Amino acid sequence: MVHGNSSEEVKQDLESIQTIRALGKNMAFLMKSIKLVKNNLLYLIKKIISSQILLNRE
Repeated sequence: MVHGNSSEEVKQDLESIQTIRALGKNMAFLMKSIKLVKNNLLYLIKKIISSQILLNRE
């Protein structure tokens, strides 16, 4: 993603560095969001199943 023949040239490619940083932040946000949804979905499924079990007992 970055351009340059040496590490010094790569460090000067500020636009690419900014793009990579933004990509990293966006990926971290997406991964945290997916984890949050997954955990909440599992909680809701367990809650629904337990309430159905209680309803079937009556």
